[in-house]
Amino acid sequence: MKTELGKVLHVCKTLQQLSLTPKKFFIAFLETSNIDLAIRRQYWGTLTGWDLTLDVLHAIRNLTYKSDPQNPLWRNFILDEA
Repeated sequence: MKTELGKVLHVCKTLQQLSLTPKKFFIAFLETSNIDLAIRRQYWGTLTGWDLTLDVLHAIRNLTYKSDPQNPLWRNFILDEA
């Protein structure tokens, strides 16, 4: 398992075996106060990690547009947060 794709597929299979969807895992990873997880995400909101955090946000945005470019869900979400 040398490629990034191979590793991602392995993680997805493991999540499935644990009855976790990628979204449920991602939410738990981001919101859990466990110190081991907090350490792993400590740079997400800092200058050090901001570029990759933006990559994550852009990837989510791109998924919403890919399925339906006219879908207002992402735009409405951003406007609600502004």
